Amino acid sequence: MFEGLNNLIYLFLEKNNLKFIPDFAFYGTANIKTLSLAHNNLLNIQIRNLAGLLELEYLDLSYNNFSQLSELSLPPFPKLKLANFGNNPINAVFPNTFEVMNTTDSIILGGLDTSLTILTNSFLGLKMLKKLTIKNLKMASLEKEIFIGMPNLNELILTGDIPKIEYDAFLEVDNLEHLILNNCNISKISVDGFMGLNKLKVLDLSRNNLEVLPYGIFDVLSSLRELYLNHNKFQELPKGIFANHQLRLIRLNNNPWHCSCIMSDWKPVLINRIKQKVINGCNQEYDKGIGCGDNKNEMTVKYMYENSVAPKCSTPKKYQNWNVFHVLRKQLKCVDFKPKLKKKYHKLKKFNITNTTIATQSNVTKNNVTIEKITEINNDISTENSIKLRKNLENANKIDNLNSVNNEDFLINKALLKSIDSNNLNTYLSPQNFNNLVLMEPENFPEKPRKPLKRRYKKKMYKQNMFGKMKKIDM
Repeated sequence: MFEGLNNLIYLFLEKNNLKFIPDFAFYGTANIKTLSLAHNNLLNIQIRNLAGLLELEYLDLSYNNFSQLSELSLPPFPKLKLANFGNNPINAVFPNTFEVMNTTDSIILGGLDTSLTILTNSFLGLKMLKKLTIKNLKMASLEKEIFIGMPNLNELILTGDIPKIEYDAFLEVDNLEHLILNNCNISKISVDGFMGLNKLKVLDLSRNNLEVLPYGIFDVLSSLRELYLNHNKFQELPKGIFANHQLRLIRLNNNPWHCSCIMSDWKPVLINRIKQKVINGCNQEYDKGIGCGDNKNEMTVKYMYENSVAPKCSTPKKYQNWNVFHVLRKQLKCVDFKPKLKKKYHKLKKFNITNTTIATQSNVTKNNVTIEKITEINNDISTENSIKLRKNLENANKIDNLNSVNNEDFLINKALLKSIDSNNLNTYLSPQNFNNLVLMEPENFPEKPRKPLKRRYKKKMYKQNMFGKMKKIDM
C-alpha cells in the first residue's frame, strides 16, 4: 500500500473514516517513527495490521471503536516510546497484552464513555514504562497484583470508580514519584495503602468521597512534597497528620470542615498556596547590545500564596463559610495556633525602687571633718531614671584619684551623680560646700543638650532603561 516510501518518517491518517487496516499495510515504510490513526472508525486491531514498523516511536490509535486489547493485538515494537489507546470503547485489557512493548515508556488507556477493567498480569513485560494513564477505570478495589510488571513506573494517573484501596496496593511500583487518584470515587483507604512509596513526591486524592483518614497513613511517605485533599467530605483530620513531613503544598479547600482547635497545627503558609509554572525569560540585566546568548526559556515551578484556596468552616453554624484560620485566630483563640511569624521584642521590666536608703559618708582628712549620714530617699524612681542612675554609678567607679582630697573613703549618692560632673567633682566635695549640699530630685536633673537635627535629603533612585542608560527616578 505504501511501497517505496522508505524515507517516510511521519505519517498522519487522522479523520479519514477508516474502518480497517489491510494486513502488512506499512511494509513499504520501514523507517516511520510517528504514526497517527486517530479519529477514525477502526473496529479491531491485529498483529498483521501494524507489522513491520520496527523503527516506530510514537503510535496514536485514540478515538476509534475497538473494544479490547489482547496479546494478539500488537506486533513487536522494539523502539516504541509512546502508545495512545485513549478514548476507545475498550472494556478489558487481557494478560500479556503489552509484553512485546518492552521499550515503551508511556501508555494511555481508557475513555469517558466506557468503563475499563484491568485483569491481573495485563502489564507484564513493561520493564521500561515510566508513565501510565488509565481513564474511567472500574474496579471493586485496587490491589497490588494489577501493577505487576512495571518496576520503573514513575507516574501513575487513574480516574474512574475505585471505592477502596487495599493494603500494599502499590508495593509493585515502589519507584512512583507522582500518584494521581482524583475523580476515582474513593471512600476508604487502608492504613498501609501507600506502603513502599518512599520516593513519592506528589499525592493527589482530590475529588473523591473520603470522609476519614487513618492516623499515620502518610508516615511512610518520607519524600512527600505535595498533598491534595480538596473536594472531599472531610470534617476533621487526626491532629498531627501532617507532622514529620517536608511538605511544600497542602490543599484542603472545598471540604465541610468542623472548625475546632484540633486544626491548630495547620500552617496557612502551606495550605493557602497554589503551584504555578513560570517561564524563565531572558534576563535583562545585560549591557547594551548584548543578548541572552544560548539561554532558552525554561519552565520552573513556583509556589505562591493564594488566600482564595483557604479552607472554610461548615460547622459550627455561626462560623459557616468563614476562613478556618480566621476562626482559629480570632474566635476560638487556640493556644497552639501560631499562623504568623512575628519578631519578638523583649520589653525591659520596670524597676520600682521603694524604701531604698541612699547614704553618703565621707571622711576628709584635711580638717578632720566628718560628715555623717546626709539623707534618706524613699521614692519610687521610674525605669528611665533608674537606668541613668546605674550608668552614672558605673562612671563614678572609674574615678580613682582625686587631687584635692587625700585618703577619702566615700559612697556617692546615686541621685547626686546625675547632677555632678566628673570635672567639677572636687568643687562639690570641698569642705566649704558640704554643708550646702542639697539632694536633687530626678525631675530637677539638668537636661542633656540636644543634638542638632540633621537635614534630610530627598533620595534619588536610578533605574537602567532598555538601552542601558541610567534614568533618574524621584522617590
